[in-house]
Amino acid sequence: MKIKKVQKNIRLIPRNSKGFALLFSILLSSIILSIALGVGNIAFREIQFGTSAKNTNEAFFAADTGVECALYNDNSVVNSFPESGGPSSITCGGSSISLSGTSPSWNFIISGLGASNQSCAKVSVVKTFSPDSTQIISKGYNVGDSNCNSTINRTERELVVNSVSMAPVSYTKIVLHEDMLSQSGAISMSSAGTVDGNTSTFGFDTDGAPSGSWLKIDLGFLGGPSESVLRARLYSFTANYSGNYTIQYSDNNSTWSNAITGFIPSLLGWNEIVWDSVGSHRYWRLYLTNTPGPGPDIYELELYK
Repeated sequence: MKIKKVQKNIRLIPRNSKGFALLFSILLSSIILSIALGVGNIAFREIQFGTSAKNTNEAFFAADTGVECALYNDNSVVNSFPESGGPSSITCGGSSISLSGTSPSWNFIISGLGASNQSCAKVSVVKTFSPDSTQIISKGYNVGDSNCNSTINRTERELVVNSVSMAPVSYTKIVLHEDMLSQSGAISMSSAGTVDGNTSTFGFDTDGAPSGSWLKIDLGFLGGPSESVLRARLYSFTANYSGNYTIQYSDNNSTWSNAITGFIPSLLGWNEIVWDSVGSHRYWRLYLTNTPGPGPDIYELELYK
């Protein structure tokens, strides 16, 4: 009788081999998750960078607008930051802006700036006199209300500008005579009072004068020479005169050219405007570009070369 041996191959399976697949899956998932988080973080940072650059530009240009507005009003024909007195508002970009403070420090706010009209700027102007110097500090924000305040996080950029005035230009007053003056457009005028050198006597008013009216000075009427006029002054008896003048010149009393525009003598007392030389000419005039209506009287006119 034959006895067959049957050999069984028995393979021992480690008890912990079943957990290896789970561990491998967890490791693989972790790697994929890490890659996804890394890509997501990069994308998020790119979005943040793009938003930050936009906010920075909005804030910077708001601050720059504030500086330009201050410089314009500091060097404009009507100085908004004088040593004494001064207006309660300034004009920038055709808009009236409230001005607070008195010499030597003023403040104002510009709002509604930027591509979305949400940017703003807080501007301070500090001046010293003799010699004249100006410091302008403009803080721009990418978002702000009419008072340039905000309850959310925002970006701020600050610009500081210092300017020093050069030595003043020396002007020579031109002697004017009442016979040199004439007017058109219902300007009520006392020729003698306009150029008598007395700021207590009536000169002229434009209560009924429409746009296009003018007050002309003929420097050659009494045989005088043509002059290169560089400066004009008007003395207003009260504040808030609203007439807007263009200074014009002519050699033939018919063809006129502009020397400078935008002369609004709105301050109480002397108001002046200066311009670069346009050569010597016989005829000069103040040409009214609007209809001011009833308002303050002008008591004196002066021209300088």
